[in-house]
Amino acid sequence: MQPIFENKTVLTEDLYIRGVKEYYRKGHRLSRAFGFAYALLMAFFGMLMLYDLNFLLGIPFVAVAGLLLFWHFKGYLMSAKKSFKKLALLHNSHYQVEMEFRFYESRLEQETEKTELTVGYNKINKMYICQDFIMLICDRSIMVLDAGGFTKGSVSDVRELLKQNHVKIKSL
Repeated sequence: MQPIFENKTVLTEDLYIRGVKEYYRKGHRLSRAFGFAYALLMAFFGMLMLYDLNFLLGIPFVAVAGLLLFWHFKGYLMSAKKSFKKLALLHNSHYQVEMEFRFYESRLEQETEKTELTVGYNKINKMYICQDFIMLICDRSIMVLDAGGFTKGSVSDVRELLKQNHVKIKSL
């Protein structure tokens, strides 16, 4: 059976990191807001304890608040870079991974020179359409596709196919 749409993406670290940033910014707004408020509250209590010269309790509060704030602003990018490096090293490269995505009636196939993955559309939670890339969210994993990499079909065609298969679609 022939695929309906095809996409060839050269996944670079920059493209992957931009996808993770957008997903984290847009996909986790509520948890980021609560986490940020919690960190500020902990920092406030820690500073109050330090003001009262209670260093034994104040320093851990301020340290944990600092770690939480760091994670919200830059920490998640460190794990994303590590994840990309692991994928690139699997493919004997440090800079890019060539991927091919094939869209069928009921499933998506992702293929690289060393890996293959088949995902049913019912397993895809959301599709984010950005200006120059597309993100498909499956449980906790992210697939980043180059929007200009379609050799068969287009972004709007894939959008309609996924919409028919009850995937939530958001344009960023």
